[in-house]
Amino acid sequence: MKMNFKKTCIALALAGGFVSVANAAPTVISSGGTSATIADSGVFSASTGLGLSNGGLEFINLGTWASNYTLRDSTGIIATANEALGDSSNPFSAVPFGATASAISTKGSLGGWDFVATETIASPGHIVYAVTITNNTGHDATDVSWGFGVDPDQGVPGGFGFGTTNVIDSLGSLASVTATSSDGYWLSLRNVTGANAGDIHTYVDPTTCCSPVDPMTIHLAAQPDGSYGFSDSSINIAYTLGHYHGASTHTLMHNGDSSVVGYELVMGAVPEPETYAMFMAGLGLMGFIARRRRNGQA
Repeated sequence: MKMNFKKTCIALALAGGFVSVANAAPTVISSGGTSATIADSGVFSASTGLGLSNGGLEFINLGTWASNYTLRDSTGIIATANEALGDSSNPFSAVPFGATASAISTKGSLGGWDFVATETIASPGHIVYAVTITNNTGHDATDVSWGFGVDPDQGVPGGFGFGTTNVIDSLGSLASVTATSSDGYWLSLRNVTGANAGDIHTYVDPTTCCSPVDPMTIHLAAQPDGSYGFSDSSINIAYTLGHYHGASTHTLMHNGDSSVVGYELVMGAVPEPETYAMFMAGLGLMGFIARRRRNGQA
């Protein structure tokens, strides 16, 4: 089974007429009050306090700056990029090949594994990742998987510390995990790839905030939806790449095959009590008007 990336996300990745640029990382992209600094590897950059921000609030580069990805197959981990180790953590030796004001693409290769990643600010508070992995190793690979994770620390600027309430919202093709700080700001990591439920898992790391998680660990844990408590934990997503073959539970990625996965980071805030009260009052008024109309009193 090969991943089919949603048409909307492909459009985002291709929009803007990318032009070739020199190796000039880190690259800052911004749009509508949202900014991100992207290292050559494709993770958020450790070169500046700006990692991922929205409306002036930083979500990632606070405390131990932690964003990462991992590629593995049945033989073990092939490559890991880890922001906590700095911008030199770039296993694919990736370099930028295209940029607009609100998007950046990087590409690289390691041992025949080819990597392309595009990060696009799709709308305020919303950044979309499109990642293509191609097997050009000269042999078929079994149980290839990809994982991505971040450590949300958005409560720090308001004095609320590093902890967040971590919830797996939903599973399968709608997989989503959300970390909410005590001041009501939240960061969600969501799938935007079309795939079967067994191929995608979200994960709250129960042991650490800031280390990359093996995608196999995420798949084997198969955490169900629900709350995972208040802690300084990373949120993660993992994908199985390739095709199931025969009756086996293992997947196969043939030499020459490519798989495309997509995920998004969405930032927001819980409404203030006054705002929420006004919203509920408005709903009540709309209900009252609707009842009057049904009763012929309008």
